[in-house]
Amino acid sequence: MDIGILKETYANESRVILNPAGVAALTEKGHRVYVENSAGANAGWQDTEYMKKGAIITYSKEETISRSELILKVLPPSKEEASLFETGQTLVSFLLAAAMPKEIASILNEKKITAIALESISTDNNEYPFRQGMSEIAGHLAIHFAAMYLLNIHGGRGLLLNSLPTVPGAQVTILGAGAAGVSAARAAIRAGARVILLDRYPSRLRNLPDEFHSELETMVAIPDNITRVVAFADVLISAVHLEDARAPHVLTVQQIQSMKPGSVFIDLAIDQGGSSETSRPTTLQNPVYIKEGVTHICVPNLPSAVGRMASHLLTNLLGDTVLEIAEQGLELALSKNEELRRGVTIYKGKATRKAVADYTGLPFEIYP
Repeated sequence: MDIGILKETYANESRVILNPAGVAALTEKGHRVYVENSAGANAGWQDTEYMKKGAIITYSKEETISRSELILKVLPPSKEEASLFETGQTLVSFLLAAAMPKEIASILNEKKITAIALESISTDNNEYPFRQGMSEIAGHLAIHFAAMYLLNIHGGRGLLLNSLPTVPGAQVTILGAGAAGVSAARAAIRAGARVILLDRYPSRLRNLPDEFHSELETMVAIPDNITRVVAFADVLISAVHLEDARAPHVLTVQQIQSMKPGSVFIDLAIDQGGSSETSRPTTLQNPVYIKEGVTHICVPNLPSAVGRMASHLLTNLLGDTVLEIAEQGLELALSKNEELRRGVTIYKGKATRKAVADYTGLPFEIYP
């Protein structure tokens, strides 16, 4: 099979979907892998390393796409990339369909593209390995960013996360007990912070205090509780998530206004549209803005701050799946692999999930 790996173009994106070892697993089986030049450079892999593993280096997106049946990338396609797709091709990437611009969805429909969303691939026990892997990285990074922007030199409250004798550490409040929220809680507790974790489902919270040896407080995320804990948070992290939908605005302007001046708000749901009325996307190069006296960090591709580690993880998760598609062909691989089949979000240009169809305007058709 002819497989193309595109260079990411989003601001400060350093990840690549497969590292050289992942490419080698394909070329050793006789598959052709076209890697857009410098695709792995920001993660520390030069073109020569891919060439040693049998890759063919291409020098434009158009060449990479035109020579490929299967196109691999990390983030959703840009309008430019989508316009270069050819009829009937298959795309595997994070699709973030709930926030996909309608004009891109229209191009995918027109060209009858099949798109497999990495964030929707799930196991039989309802785990989402790609989403959870990137979310765990984002959760850990949120605490690193919080520690930095609490410092006075960055306009913060002048606090350490950890306590000192006679002086308490920072109060970290986290909304959402999914992979990102729990990962952030774990990192914050290790850093010595006081942590409260809220979720709307009590079942998610039930066993967490035992897991964290009673160092974690939990609350149900009803509006009154959110309002109360936001007001005394030094660091507020929102990690809410809805399947196939834009993130809900669980935080109002008034709640953000209630936070202490110089406190830090990190919106890990920004790639789904953001979970606060005050959120707007930022970049790793310019990650912050001040709104209502609060430092906002709303970076959609936060795991790109550790691009090499994130790329290793993506390769570990995706390598066998891509090889399966290459060896068997897409249709046979989908028929045999239920986990992969759950990731089909657009099939030959039509949305296979009603929520995605409603948001993007794509025609809806249940995947066969």
